[in-house]
Amino acid sequence: MNVPNSLSNTCTPVGNVSVPPLVTDQKIERGGLAYAILPREVTTDERLKHVDIRVYAVLATCRKGSHVKIGMRLIARFACISLRNVGPSLTRLADCGYLKVVSHSFRHRSEYQLTYQRFNVEAKKPAVEGKTPERELLFCPRCHRRCLQLLRVGWCRSCSFGDRIRKVVREEIARIA
Repeated sequence: MNVPNSLSNTCTPVGNVSVPPLVTDQKIERGGLAYAILPREVTTDERLKHVDIRVYAVLATCRKGSHVKIGMRLIARFACISLRNVGPSLTRLADCGYLKVVSHSFRHRSEYQLTYQRFNVEAKKPAVEGKTPERELLFCPRCHRRCLQLLRVGWCRSCSFGDRIRKVVREEIARIA
């Protein structure tokens, strides 16, 4: 089947060419999350522009608790906007009450606090006198044992160590054979 030239000229390859594909990978590498919670108030506020919502999404992605420490160039790169749009965007977010500037100094990364109440909730439970707080155990989805922490790959340290040992053994057998 032949596609008309007029149609093939308007079609783009898979994905949006204007957005660099590495932005998501860089956010995750720098300790950010792969997703963010955006409050409905922020996304539907008529005082904000679409650029402001993108900046808020970047801040929500890179947050630790309710605090974010990130530079303006990094915000511009992650939001795929120009650097000159970041400052006014942050000012509008602060004026609307969605963002609070904690510290700002020249040539240093600024620290912001997101005022959304879900970000401010402390995950720690109050400790009972005389008892040490117990850490909640997780289940490894691979070996189904209880463990304190899962690695980035999604399973426990013993499963990851077992994989490394198996890999070394396979390499040694291949080298000998």
